[in-house]
Amino acid sequence: MNNIINLLEQLDFGSSVAENETQNLQNYFVNTRFWRQIANDRYDIVLGAKGSGKSALYLSLIGNAETFRTKQNIILVEAENPRGDTVFMLLNAATRTDKYENPNKEALIEEDVVEFWKLYFLTIMVAKLRTFRFKGKHFTVIESLLENVGLLPKTFSITDAFNNVLHAVKQIFFLRFFQPEIEVNPE
Repeated sequence: MNNIINLLEQLDFGSSVAENETQNLQNYFVNTRFWRQIANDRYDIVLGAKGSGKSALYLSLIGNAETFRTKQNIILVEAENPRGDTVFMLLNAATRTDKYENPNKEALIEEDVVEFWKLYFLTIMVAKLRTFRFKGKHFTVIESLLENVGLLPKTFSITDAFNNVLHAVKQIFFLRFFQPEIEVNPE
């Protein structure tokens, strides 16, 4: 009986939070039918309650990025940091308007959020393709444009990409509502 108790005490089922298991998740992640459907591009969006396994699916896909690239010619791009401040949390903070606490705070409107996502995904895709020394006429033009406006620094991180794109979108937001007037006095 003591042996069974000792064995049970030594069992490790890992963390209940996938984000804390980035190193060991592949050792005990079960490739379910749903995971295979995601891996085979049958689904693009995964919805689920907290703790339902969304992060485990994401981390498993990212953990298999090299296999996808070599066997299926698919390049996976990390678009989210599942630990700490996620992009979704940061964007939620940037779009929230709290008129009572900070009436002068400029919040993004729906059109800005759409533009943010387009520019964010473009930026992280170009940054990823750049790591493979990807070349092409249109790619080079887009890469140069993103570099010139400061969205593709030499060192790249998801958080920096988020902040840079958010800043760019806020600049566009500002310019949209900025309407200077000039009066000319002939005297």
